[in-house]
Amino acid sequence: MKDIPALIGLRLDEGLRILEKDFDSINVIIKEYTIPNDFYKKNVVNPGIKRIVRQKITTNGNLELTICSFNEIPKSLL
Repeated sequence: MKDIPALIGLRLDEGLRILEKDFDSINVIIKEYTIPNDFYKKNVVNPGIKRIVRQKITTNGNLELTICSFNEIPKSLL
């Protein structure tokens, strides 16, 4: 089997597409990291783009991807 490429920084859908194409036999676990509910929470309409921020192989041989949501175009602070 080929070595798993670095997926960090990729959009989740891009990373999963790469894995599906070349590593379809590996079991992928996705963990989403979120901030606490009351931390800067406003009426969120657009949750942002999910990106891979961490990847690791678990002791069971699974690939664990940690993802976070990011705003692609940040709102102006002014």
